[in-house]
Amino acid sequence: ADVQDGFQYLKSDGLYIFTSSGSVMAENSGATVNEESDRARTERSGKIMDAEDVVLGKGGCVLRLGGLYSLESGAHNFYARGGEFNMKPNGFINLLHYEDAAGAALQCLQKPDLVKGELFLVADGQPMSRQDILAATRKCSMFKSGPEVKFVGGDEVDGKIWR
Repeated sequence: ADVQDGFQYLKSDGLYIFTSSGSVMAENSGATVNEESDRARTERSGKIMDAEDVVLGKGGCVLRLGGLYSLESGAHNFYARGGEFNMKPNGFINLLHYEDAAGAALQCLQKPDLVKGELFLVADGQPMSRQDILAATRKCSMFKSGPEVKFVGGDEVDGKIWR
């Protein structure tokens, strides 16, 4: 209802952009996905899917953003705290810097006629495993001497690769 209500404040020639999440996609075994990939409804993803459908149905634009990060926040900070994580070390995460997310939204606002009714996956194009994110984090002087991290979710691959 909130997304639906938001359209009442939009200028007639305006563009409604909804920032969404790749968590709505059904794939979770390390395979490649794109904008047409199947979605899976859960309690959480169902709300996001409903919002996407409203926005697209009204000619808005949906940006499914990768895992957002900056120097101070993101997956690297989460893992750098140390501890045991019930996650697969080889699972893929598609990342996106906050500034690049803002840039994607600005690009849409500058070309509204090209993006109305469209959905885009937005990430940096370099999906990384959780283990690779941790290794890169430990190379940074800010996080070099952090506590031990254990991924205990199994050796299989999960996540998805955005294309």
